[in-house]
Amino acid sequence: MANLTRIKILTTGSTTTAPANIKTGELAYSYVAGTQSNNGDRLYIGTGTESGGVAASVDLIGGKYFTGLLDHVHGTTTANSALIVDGNKHVDELNIGSLALEASGGSGQVVTAISTSTSLDGGSASNSTLPTQLAVKTYVDAQVTAQDLDFQGDNGGALSIDLDSEILTISGDTGINNRFR
Repeated sequence: MANLTRIKILTTGSTTTAPANIKTGELAYSYVAGTQSNNGDRLYIGTGTESGGVAASVDLIGGKYFTGLLDHVHGTTTANSALIVDGNKHVDELNIGSLALEASGGSGQVVTAISTSTSLDGGSASNSTLPTQLAVKTYVDAQVTAQDLDFQGDNGGALSIDLDSEILTISGDTGINNRFR
């Protein structure tokens, strides 16, 4: 039977700080239930030059708290868990309070809402709101429908042509040239 070597890891019940008395290369584990705001269920290692038998720094290197955040199907967004994309680099849902679209190293426009309003008027327009495709199409269609060409003849007769449903035809006659340049 092979000889077994037992490696002992220091433990701590502290939830406020990492262990401060470990040597360089020595491991320590906080065994209290881990939450986002405490140091529980975390594994540490001492690093740096020792002074008085104690490592200069203590680095967090993992633990049950972090692996517990990975316990769901890839691509499925799960509350209070890590975000893991699926094989196509997709997630099923992502809710955000505001979105900043920006170039690398730049600052972008923060988007806080998506508007379905079809009026797109100055009263509801905002640099932080994106309109939907349907809202833009409805607005543009309404603008084109509202447009007409008003004209007046030499004898004072005024007419208008609805630009989305009528055609203005200018016909030539004896002595009239209808070429446009």
